Amino acid sequence: MANVVNILELYRLAFGYVGKPPYNKGDLNRIVDIPGTYNDAEVTLPQAQKFSLLGVPFYMPLKLDGFEFPLEPIIEINGGKKIIETELDGFEPGTGGTQKEEFHLMDYDVTITGVVMAEDDYPEEQVREIRAIAEKPGAVSVTNRLCTIFGIEKLVIYKSEFAAIPGVLESQGIRLTCKSDKDFDLLLNG
Repeated sequence: MANVVNILELYRLAFGYVGKPPYNKGDLNRIVDIPGTYNDAEVTLPQAQKFSLLGVPFYMPLKLDGFEFPLEPIIEINGGKKIIETELDGFEPGTGGTQKEEFHLMDYDVTITGVVMAEDDYPEEQVREIRAIAEKPGAVSVTNRLCTIFGIEKLVIYKSEFAAIPGVLESQGIRLTCKSDKDFDLLLNG
């Protein structure tokens, strides 16, 4: 008999994340009414690219250095600018404040939060693969639609967390804290 797994409950136990899935397998293009959001408008769901072994649709699958996460993780991307502020003199209304000099866009901070699972035992092989990727020196390749939108092809993993999921042997919570990375050409004159 197959185990019944509640993916939302796994995320809640591992990360405190609670969400409402607006889909059922086999009915991915149905109209979903979410009261109190989108001005009570109806939302049409996109077509899933693929399904997990549990029948959960993947809209944005993730691959790190060729390892594909078995369940779709939550990916957060945060960006910013390097801005130097110079204070200006002035006590009269309309004077003073700061001059802002924008130097460049900073690297994106990327957080990947997910769960890996095995069918009947602890997902040791998957955890070992993710650990090896996380401990690899340098940048790792990333393939994901959201990352592509932001021009992110490589990530440097700064921190890896393997969060316990109480009472669930077949699952392991994963959180990777990363920064985007690019190859640069260094030009020397002389």
